[in-house]
Amino acid sequence: MRRLPQPRTLSRGRPTCDVIEEALKSFYDSLLIRERLIVADPANTRWRRDLSITYIRIGDVLVAQTKFEQALKSFRAGFDLRQQLAGAEPENLEWPRDLSVSYGKLGSVLQAQGKLDEALQNYRDGLAIDQRLVAAIPANTNWQKHLALSYTRIGEILIAQEKPEEALKSFREALAIREQLAGSAPGDYSLQFTLSSTYDAIGDALVARGRLDDALAAYHSGLAITERVVAVIPDKTEWQQNVAVWQDKIGLVLKRQGKFDVALEWFRKGLAIRTHLVEVDPGNTSWRRSLSISHEQIGDVLMAQRKFDAAGEAYEAAFAIRADLVTVNRDNSQWWLEFAESYAKLASVSEQQGDMIDALRAFIQGQRIIAALVAKAPDNAVWKQHLAWFDEQIARLRKRTRKQS
Repeated sequence: MRRLPQPRTLSRGRPTCDVIEEALKSFYDSLLIRERLIVADPANTRWRRDLSITYIRIGDVLVAQTKFEQALKSFRAGFDLRQQLAGAEPENLEWPRDLSVSYGKLGSVLQAQGKLDEALQNYRDGLAIDQRLVAAIPANTNWQKHLALSYTRIGEILIAQEKPEEALKSFREALAIREQLAGSAPGDYSLQFTLSSTYDAIGDALVARGRLDDALAAYHSGLAITERVVAVIPDKTEWQQNVAVWQDKIGLVLKRQGKFDVALEWFRKGLAIRTHLVEVDPGNTSWRRSLSISHEQIGDVLMAQRKFDAAGEAYEAAFAIRADLVTVNRDNSQWWLEFAESYAKLASVSEQQGDMIDALRAFIQGQRIIAALVAKAPDNAVWKQHLAWFDEQIARLRKRTRKQS
């Protein structure tokens, strides 16, 4: 029987990164100063804009802490200020540009909360501003970049809403802009990155449409861009991680096509890169999280091949990393969600091996984690769906074990 650790909960205090807390305190101190300045001179538009920026920065830190409701309040405070500025001085194009950024911030939080319709409306409101700005000054590359970002965000929501054809149109609008920008500045690696990420989005939409060969072509295009950059700057670890992400994408499509052995080869390429990144920088939680994903994806292929012992070893490797990550930052809800998913993966192995008691125990432990997440954010539709799924698995296994006894 696989020995599982005791279940962890979200109630053991909430330690946060000292650096993040210090940044948040600094921004709140700045907020007080800027509020006093505006009281002294309420007509000063520059000070009002500075205050809006502080609200945005506070919101960004709160998002990093996954405190979405608090972040939303801060972003809305910044939005209100920017809306006032844009209304008071419509000829100043800087104000609507700021307002578009605020729409994006609000949309990102609403998206994280699973409120997709509200997020989409915010993104579309921001897109309308971006379109007007680019039409007014087509040569402004920063505005073109933000226009492409708005198209991308809208496409992501449409994918989540299972509207891949509409999403593809939005992503291709972004691709056209980014191809032009990257072509005009081939040495700008940030432009190469956003271009490659657009191929990623297009590939995802094509997968959702079932056009797997077309998706593979999109993913290979993105991989080729990334590998060219890595060849020029091999020490840039972020780009090495991007190579691993592309290898994952290709592996997932091949797995879906039933080409399990080839899929494993691609996943193991990504695993090798991520293992190296963690060895070089073991304190980097992002690399460790990515390594857990590699192990899990290998486990998924081995499960499909009915190699349950090998799959269990891969899932246990992912589980061990995630069990450690949630102790590093107990406020990171995404890490807790993935930790719960690891319990589910281990449960699936136990069930296939005929150990229903062990499988049930793992499902219950995963369910407790998700229940704690839902208790902290009862309006999060995505987490509620996860909780319902765990409840179904537990009920199914209990029924099955009763029949066997």
